[in-house]
Amino acid sequence: MIPIDARLGESMDRGQPFLELFPDSPAVQTVMRLVANLQAAMEG
Repeated sequence: MIPIDARLGESMDRGQPFLELFPDSPAVQTVMRLVANLQAAMEG
């Protein structure tokens, strides 16, 4: 499950990528792990 982060709205209001603005967010870390797992499965 991806944790909810209230700062997502802030990044949308700014028009800036959430992943870049808040790289230490638990939500971002979870998404990045999912991406890494998908990449590994596709290469696999």
